[in-house]
Amino acid sequence: MADGTFKKIEDVQIGDMVLSWNFIIGQIEATPVSLYWNHGEAIYKILNLEFSNGATVRVINTHGFFNYTLNKFIYINEENYRDYIGHEFVS
Repeated sequence: MADGTFKKIEDVQIGDMVLSWNFIIGQIEATPVSLYWNHGEAIYKILNLEFSNGATVRVINTHGFFNYTLNKFIYINEENYRDYIGHEFVS
């Protein structure tokens, strides 16, 4: 969350302030949630990505991250996640 607290993604509501990457200015900023899309967890495989800082991100299909190691935005999914083990990401 934008205030430094954490919520499960299923508990985030429209209007909550979260941190997001602003592609125009190239930095993280506080942004209100404006859309909630339920992909239907039961019909997708869930990839649990665990990071060295203890964070876990649950991904369905593909999720974008800014990769500090490569200095670019990348998309991680079930087919390529192993390619990014050991890389540093924005958190």
